[in-house]
Amino acid sequence: LIGGGRRQPAGDGIWGQNKDDHLLLSRPFLEQGLPVLIDKPFADELDEAIEMVRLARSHGALLMSCSAMRYASEVMALKQVVDEDGFGQIAGASCVMGMGVSTLKWYVIHILEAVHVPFGPGIESVVALPSLAPNVVGKQGIPRSHGLIFRWRDGRIVTILMAADETDAAEGSAHEGRAPRILWPTATIVPPYLPFHYNIRIYGDMDWADVRTAGKGCYSNKLRAFLRMIETGQEAIPLEHTLELTQAIDLAEKSLESGKVEALRPVDEIMPRL
Repeated sequence: LIGGGRRQPAGDGIWGQNKDDHLLLSRPFLEQGLPVLIDKPFADELDEAIEMVRLARSHGALLMSCSAMRYASEVMALKQVVDEDGFGQIAGASCVMGMGVSTLKWYVIHILEAVHVPFGPGIESVVALPSLAPNVVGKQGIPRSHGLIFRWRDGRIVTILMAADETDAAEGSAHEGRAPRILWPTATIVPPYLPFHYNIRIYGDMDWADVRTAGKGCYSNKLRAFLRMIETGQEAIPLEHTLELTQAIDLAEKSLESGKVEALRPVDEIMPRL
């Protein structure tokens, strides 16, 4: 389990600014053919993600990396409805999530992977824009929000609003006196400084639905999937899907800088040749 491969930010730093060590830490295990579970996000650099996949496939090692939101009960239920054609032909989805005090790359995997489960692979392009006004936490300034648009090759569109919610900030004076509240319909206690969760609204030509993922049970479900992978010898998640998500997030970061639509390369072009 590679979960400590990303250095914590120093002082008032922002999560995700420091580069991860996932390739360095996973290499000796993958080269020995041992199963490896890597915490999200899989890799900061696409080349390092490709190398980890190459090591896994060439040494017969089982490799898994994902957001635990993939295994949230609400996401799995949404996939079942989509698979049973309950919405008809899917046009797309609009999503909102809190991003804490972090970079886009650090948190977007949660909501993007949650959508990727019912939608499946095939992301073609992404464009991302930050809001202009900074949200200042301590001495750090981060965008109040990021807006992203992902397009699948069959024309489906997913929009994501990532809003700064101070998830990782200390409960400061601005929140004193505000009581926690219950996240309906679960018994999850929501602290006063955490107003956002993972919200998905999916649209089809027959029906639509709102999904709010509280993530209850998702971590234990993820570990069960990892253990089941070891028992069966079959990848829990196709590594092709993991590489597609990694490339999409990498290009979303690049789009923030370029302000342009960034096109993904087909996964079969970036998969390592063995």
